[in-house]
Amino acid sequence: MSATFQIPDKSTLVPTTTIFSALFNNPTVGRYDFTRTAANRNVFCMNIRPRVIYFIDSYSIGANITEQQFLESITVFPQLQFTKLFDSQNLYRAPLQVVNFTDHGELSNFFHSDITGDQLLLSFTGELRQLASMVGISPVRVQVSINIYQIEEQYFGAAHRDAVAHSIGQRNRR
Repeated sequence: MSATFQIPDKSTLVPTTTIFSALFNNPTVGRYDFTRTAANRNVFCMNIRPRVIYFIDSYSIGANITEQQFLESITVFPQLQFTKLFDSQNLYRAPLQVVNFTDHGELSNFFHSDITGDQLLLSFTGELRQLASMVGISPVRVQVSINIYQIEEQYFGAAHRDAVAHSIGQRNRR
C-alpha cells in the first residue's frame, strides 16, 4: 500500500547516509555482531532544526557483501531504529526489520522537534555468521541512505501540529 503526500514545492531534500560496521569475532566469537558494537547505537544522521517539519520519504540499504551473502548469514535479524537525541522514543512503532537490501523503500513519516540542538539518530542491530565466501571480509559495513524533506512553510507546520494534537486528543479520550 502506498500513501501520497503533497510536499510543499519549496521544501528542501536532505539526503543522508549512515554507515554501520561490525568486525568478525569482535565482540562475539564467530559473528559479525552489530548489536554489541557500541558504535552502531545512536549514530548521528542529521541535525533537526526547531519548528521545522521533516518528512522521511524513502530509504536504501546495501553493504560491502552481496545480498545473497547477507541473507544467508543472518543469525539475528538486523533492525534499524530511528530516534531523536532528546527523545529516545522510536519514531516508528517498532524498529524496521532489515530482511534484504532495499533501493528507495518507502518509510513515510513526519517528525519535528522544538528543542535547539536536537538530532536524528540511527541504531543498527543484528548478527551475521561468516560464510566461506565472506572469509577475509572484516568489517562488514552496512550503508543506510535516507531521503528526508525539510519543510519550513509555516502553514504546513501549523497544520501538522494541529493534526498531531488532534490525534493525541483522540487517543487520550478512548
